[in-house]
Amino acid sequence: MMDFNFDNIKNKLKTSKIEKKLKNFKTFRHFSQYSFIKITSVIGFVVSFSIFVYLLLHNDISKIISSIIALLFFTFIFIISLFYKNPEIISSFVLLFSGSMIFHEILSGGSNDYYLLFVFCFPIVVYFIHGIKNGLIWNSVFLILYFAVYVLIQNDYITNSSYSKNYIFVSFIVLVVINILAFLNAYRHQDIEREMGKQIYFDGLTELPNRHKMLEDIEKSKNIILCIINVDDFKEINDIFGCSIGDEALLFLKDRLLNFIDKTTETLYKLNGDEFAIVANSTDDEAEKIKRLIYTLNSDLQINKFIQGEEDIILRVSAGISDMTKIDDENVLSTADIALKEAKKSSIGVIEYSQEKLKTKDNYHHNITSLNIISNAIQCDRLFPYYQPILDNVTDKIEKFECLVRISDSIGQIYIPMKFLNIAKKSRLYPKITRIMLKKSVDRFKNTNFEFSINLSIEDFFNPYTIQFITLMLEENSNICKNINFEIIESEGIENYTVFSNFIKLIKKFGCKISIDDFGSGYSNFDHFLNLNVDYLKIDGSLIKNLDKDKNARIAVENIVKLSRELGIKTIAEYVHSKKIFDIVKDINVDYSQGFYIGYPSPKINEELN
Repeated sequence: MMDFNFDNIKNKLKTSKIEKKLKNFKTFRHFSQYSFIKITSVIGFVVSFSIFVYLLLHNDISKIISSIIALLFFTFIFIISLFYKNPEIISSFVLLFSGSMIFHEILSGGSNDYYLLFVFCFPIVVYFIHGIKNGLIWNSVFLILYFAVYVLIQNDYITNSSYSKNYIFVSFIVLVVINILAFLNAYRHQDIEREMGKQIYFDGLTELPNRHKMLEDIEKSKNIILCIINVDDFKEINDIFGCSIGDEALLFLKDRLLNFIDKTTETLYKLNGDEFAIVANSTDDEAEKIKRLIYTLNSDLQINKFIQGEEDIILRVSAGISDMTKIDDENVLSTADIALKEAKKSSIGVIEYSQEKLKTKDNYHHNITSLNIISNAIQCDRLFPYYQPILDNVTDKIEKFECLVRISDSIGQIYIPMKFLNIAKKSRLYPKITRIMLKKSVDRFKNTNFEFSINLSIEDFFNPYTIQFITLMLEENSNICKNINFEIIESEGIENYTVFSNFIKLIKKFGCKISIDDFGSGYSNFDHFLNLNVDYLKIDGSLIKNLDKDKNARIAVENIVKLSRELGIKTIAEYVHSKKIFDIVKDINVDYSQGFYIGYPSPKINEELN
């Protein structure tokens, strides 16, 4: 079974929806601007070509020159539009040519009525290319000029026109009506574009510009400071009070932030979840100014608490700052995020990213790489046990094995636990490692008489699915439960002894054994172990490896062995790396020895090696 991170899935779905809306929005805007130029030029080409063919068939050579000019012009505009991406300039050429050609025909007294068709296209083209404001100016000027021509013809100032006065007047009225309709239609499209832009570029809850808007704004400038602000322990507010109260807390925080930022130089954004961002121009003192803002905000939130009913909820934020002018070619968003993570770990509350923190960034890259290796190893069945022998110091025989996890990458390189286990514990991959190790170890030893031990950590006790898996495995392999030994790492700090005790009671019902691993490295409270019914204490290697040199270490081990014998608990010495250490371990009556002197971890057990 795969462990899914539903928060990540939800964020990905949300992001994909926003990206789809953004794509639709850009397509809509692109069509209404740049693509419309192509459409206009194609229409103009078709009309001009039709007129050219008509005149050619009727042998009207005297008027064919205008149609050829129009034909060449629209062909030129279409070709230019394929390479030149400025809709304002290209559309201006189209409008100027169309308008000049129409007025030329009117003022010269031409009889080509079909050229007036361009008049009725003019308002539509202008509004959809230049928008409401500029389109209104273009069309107002065009109507004034057109009406001036009508007045000139009406008063016989233009006497050579073949167009009737009524024809010009009717066409002017039609043009006004088309202008009004085009304006209303363009206004509707502008409303649609405005609403689409609001959904894409603004957060629905806070109505602040969102992440997409911030990224577009950042791309327009190379000298900005970015501050990412995160609410500490916001998940607890949602869990305790509910998401609706969490939303109100975010609105409350938005209002407090707007009170502190300088709206003339700083812009506040709402990012995903419980994160806000401030973007400002990079200046010598801007970073310090934002730091003071965060300190002031946290102080203010201590006084002006978020009140919900009878509860006073104290909000606190952490912040990461990145100055684009100080990070060379690095991404300002990722560096600000790294600074934020460092701030949340520290008590400072706000940290500015600097080149000295590149090591931190490298660690993040290392962690991501390691997680990919672990994930691929699990998916491709490249996670397996190595077995290290444990010697009975009385019989001098190998009677037990400890199962140690290993993984390999795609090229066969083997990784030991210290290279990946801590990273795995911070992810959702660790429970899978425990389950795979248990399954493979049981399968390997179920037909042998060897006792074998499997390591469990504190995380395993608090994972109900892992406990359920262990229970099912023991039920299915009840015949070998007496040979299974679960090792608990004492150095991690067994603080919840109730949970630990319940687990021991559970597996003891099946006849399994319990070891306390790394004993002596933690606080080693014997009072607790008296009630836990453990079978083995594995004495930590930091004590064993120095038995021949450290008198205090030897005294400590002797006392552990003595007390363990009185409690009926067997002892195992780890890190037995030489004959000298092995002889001392036997001399002080440790029951079992484990270490490189006894045997190295291997994918095989000794019956296979013999």
